[in-house]
Amino acid sequence: MTRVLVLAPEPVRPRMAGMGIRALRVAEQLGRAGHDVVLASPSPEEVPIRGAGRVVISDSREVLNRVHEFRLAVVSGHAGREFLALGFPGALVADLYDPFLVENLSYAESLGPNVFVNDRKALFSLVERADFVLAASEEQRLFWLGLLLGRGRLTPADIAREAEGRALCDVAPFGVDDTPPSGGWPFPEIPPGEADVFFGGVYDWYDADLVLDAWGTVLASVPAARLLFSENPNPASTPQTRLLEATERARCEGWLGRSVLVLPWLAHEARGGLYRGCRAAAAAQRPSLETSLSFRTRLLDFLWAGLPVVTTEGGAGARMVAETGAGRVVPAEPGAFAAALVSLLTDDTQRASASRKALEAAPGLRWERTLKPLLDFAMAPRRKDTRASGIFKRLLGGGG
Repeated sequence: MTRVLVLAPEPVRPRMAGMGIRALRVAEQLGRAGHDVVLASPSPEEVPIRGAGRVVISDSREVLNRVHEFRLAVVSGHAGREFLALGFPGALVADLYDPFLVENLSYAESLGPNVFVNDRKALFSLVERADFVLAASEEQRLFWLGLLLGRGRLTPADIAREAEGRALCDVAPFGVDDTPPSGGWPFPEIPPGEADVFFGGVYDWYDADLVLDAWGTVLASVPAARLLFSENPNPASTPQTRLLEATERARCEGWLGRSVLVLPWLAHEARGGLYRGCRAAAAAQRPSLETSLSFRTRLLDFLWAGLPVVTTEGGAGARMVAETGAGRVVPAEPGAFAAALVSLLTDDTQRASASRKALEAAPGLRWERTLKPLLDFAMAPRRKDTRASGIFKRLLGGGG
């Protein structure tokens, strides 16, 4: 048994987003494996812990005063900088499933250059200390290995021991719950629709405009269709410009409140009822570096719920939809998107087939499977031998 700290960069609470959900599931799986786990979160609230009695949720500020109690820490995002400054002596796993440095390039124009500078410092401090790195996809793994090579953490000795570099960086994507979605429509003040299409949160790397460009064509064939956007649970830290723009455009088109709705962000455990009330989902993204490195967590959720999805090309998530048959993958073009969405909304046979294939694929993506590299590492956590890294830094004149 290992005493493990899981340090969440976002709040773990009933209404939480991807990084908080990920930290909770990581802690649960480590607890199920028999480890003694503390899940540290900014502003933690009571949330259900699934079958993991060894998991304790604590406030990050309190835990940082006793980092030396832990043999292993799993850290992601900006949570690592203060933690590492305290001189943690144990093994460190950098959970980089979310490529936040690349992701936040979308905000550089609106938030200024300090975002990039701070993200870069946070990321480099993690990889330069990490003993093991988690990626969400093979594309990400190669990206992180390039960074590890550039920062002096991946050396010829590492490749001689293990040719693919998986002992230093392996794939551990987001997972799906092992309990099926349940519950009813969660918005008593909003009657459920006949052909609801779930989009969800509107972040800067999504292309809500593409869906809205297609929406008039969808309504011409399916007048009862409704497009569902979601507010963000962390508006103080996540710019909402794209949601505001999408809302304003829907208002100008006369759709807002009728065929386009903006819903409050649900408690995580209640989302199953929302998915069960929808007929399809939509996920649109622009071609970009971020898209290529992405593994959209909501696409996994749609598989879990058996909710067929239309998504644009790019990233491991779109590839998963294509390979499983859980929906349609189309070019980032309004006509193609509208045609695919209308087809799913009107063709019961096609929709049922996609839903069945999604449900069949979901068990292979449960958390205990996707997190296996981390669970294996936690059984025998190890510090990386940095002697070879130091030799090469000296030979290179101190450069990393």
